Amino acid sequence: MNYAHYGFWKSKNQYTRDESTKLFIENNPSVILKNPEHSKRLFSVDEFRTLVKQAFSLELKPTELDAIGTVDNHLELLLVDPLNWQEEIEGVHLEMLQEKNSTTISIFWKANSIWNDMEIILTKRSFISLSNILHLIMG
Repeated sequence: MNYAHYGFWKSKNQYTRDESTKLFIENNPSVILKNPEHSKRLFSVDEFRTLVKQAFSLELKPTELDAIGTVDNHLELLLVDPLNWQEEIEGVHLEMLQEKNSTTISIFWKANSIWNDMEIILTKRSFISLSNILHLIMG
């Protein structure tokens, strides 16, 4: 029956093509972004959404700041989105970009607050080290 069902003798350690693909994607979530339509049929809706979120998190790194600089004396933040837009996963893509944007804004909100506090401290001729500043900003 195994041979008739699978086209080969399936031992306990062998998987069907779909089973092995599913296991591979679960262990390497970023792969799901290459062809979400094909991968979607292997998973339940909740499993698929969870894997897509994991993949986006790995690729977008929503808790990391990509770049900062000034242009014409204005602070500019750069959020990098290296992923292609795909209709099947657009909602999760937007959600992860929003998380990255919120994280970046919160870092700068916190940094601005700390900087204002430091200006007060520095006007009193106190000393604060760079490592202490970074510790305060990054938490």
